[in-house]
Amino acid sequence: MARISISRLAQYAGGIELLSLSSPSFSSILLQGPLSAARRIEKSGAACSFLHPQLPEHVLKPISFKVAPEQKLAQAVFEGQSLSKLQPFLQQGTLLQQYSAGKRLGFMLRKLHELMMPSELTQTPGQWRKQCEAAILSYFKSPYRFANDAAALTSLQRRLNFMFAQKLVLTAGSIKSRLLFVGAEGQIVLRPLLKLKAAPAVRDFVQLSAADSADFPCFTAGAVDGYFGAMDKTKFWLSLALYCAYYATAGLAAELAGREARQRAGELDLAQFEQSLAAAERQSRRLCRDFNDFTHPIPRWYKLEEVEQVRRTALRLGL
Repeated sequence: MARISISRLAQYAGGIELLSLSSPSFSSILLQGPLSAARRIEKSGAACSFLHPQLPEHVLKPISFKVAPEQKLAQAVFEGQSLSKLQPFLQQGTLLQQYSAGKRLGFMLRKLHELMMPSELTQTPGQWRKQCEAAILSYFKSPYRFANDAAALTSLQRRLNFMFAQKLVLTAGSIKSRLLFVGAEGQIVLRPLLKLKAAPAVRDFVQLSAADSADFPCFTAGAVDGYFGAMDKTKFWLSLALYCAYYATAGLAAELAGREARQRAGELDLAQFEQSLAAAERQSRRLCRDFNDFTHPIPRWYKLEEVEQVRRTALRLGL
């Protein structure tokens, strides 16, 4: 019997894990979790089925979905390929390699946002606005209020109409280095546990800005440059500042509420939750600093000297 090699590519909330299986005769990638996660895994497989034909380099090819009650598992099987985690690649790479990886991500996001949205994701700008306004209102009632949140809330209140006047496109949402992969040809590959949503395109840059701009500013800046090329970015910067103000308050508070629910369900211990609370507070403060208390739309990380230097080098080398 051929020996099967199994390695874990990623571990997600709710007991879901991404595994790579290989033997001399076959290879596959497996997204699996407990029966309670079956619907989530099935939807992820369906999302990949929709995206793969249009973005074959960046999305895993689904093969099957099955529920195994006797093993108490739900599984989505994908065609095997060589994948590496993006974050260690960035940590080991040069600034130019980080910037180039960011540009590849930007190219991919541009393709994603130009796709036709599936009918089940279609919603009106009015519906999107109601969702966001409800989240902002719930922030005021939330136990998770962040220090010095006045600047972010003032920015939101003054520019709500502009914030919600954005065209809705197909977005993936969880775009940050620790949730992305690099393929054998250096291409950026989305994790199969997707959260597709009809939203403004800037949604896919918010968590990237919040999670990666401090450690990998060249990567984050490269994603913006790859997405826009020579196009004017004025409207994007205004939108990014506003949606980062939203994330620095309502978005982070909603994530903490979700983690609190997981902690009550026994999926997260108290120490982990307290770490999440402290990390969210730091993220909120840093987002305020990045945009000078949301008085300046171009974030600090985009204009750092190391970013400017690597941008000039990439331009000279034609990267």
